[in-house]
Amino acid sequence: DRFGFVARLDYYGVAELDLVADLCRRWDALCVSDEIYEHIVFDGRAHVSPASLPGMRERTVVVGGMAKTYGVTGWRIGFVVAPPLLTRAIQTVHDFVTGGAPAPLQAAGVRALSLPADHYRRLRAGYQERRDMLCRGLERLGFECPVPEGGFFLLADGSALGRGDGAELTTHLIETAGVAVLPARAFSANGSCGSLVRVCFARSEATLAEALARLGALDRVRI
Repeated sequence: DRFGFVARLDYYGVAELDLVADLCRRWDALCVSDEIYEHIVFDGRAHVSPASLPGMRERTVVVGGMAKTYGVTGWRIGFVVAPPLLTRAIQTVHDFVTGGAPAPLQAAGVRALSLPADHYRRLRAGYQERRDMLCRGLERLGFECPVPEGGFFLLADGSALGRGDGAELTTHLIETAGVAVLPARAFSANGSCGSLVRVCFARSEATLAEALARLGALDRVRI
């Protein structure tokens, strides 16, 4: 299935996490869990951290950050939660690979992490509305567009539009419509992703509507 990795990028189901946890326990392995999208999951789903599973707290390194949830990508503020022994090692390495984050940004991060649960409900609802808007619009334009379960990117297959691979389609859309997407092969180890492109919906509804209107005006991509 050419969309087989979409769900794995956006959201891990409990069954998949149970499998990972079982392997970690069996082979005494560490689990490094990137949870940057922990608050951006859709359709009633709930984020589950591997650290919450039996026997995993002491062998899981949780990596989180401000960038996605709070819309401050350029700040480069994040955090790691791990058992004490691992935390000491991470702190030692951190001292040598990065400088200190500006104090005002750290204070803002602390404030952000104290926001009430209602903030995250509104965040999810807003992203889900824009996800649905973009998926419906792209499908009307001829893209095959599986609905992502989390995050704010989706993968759309434009093979029906006759533009070759994703890189060719990306160039075509930028040059003729002024709409920027990314070829999915940029995120693939073997580069074979056909006409899949990655589209971001972390934009205003007005911007998404404008992008869809521009695409709809193209001869090759018309409703």
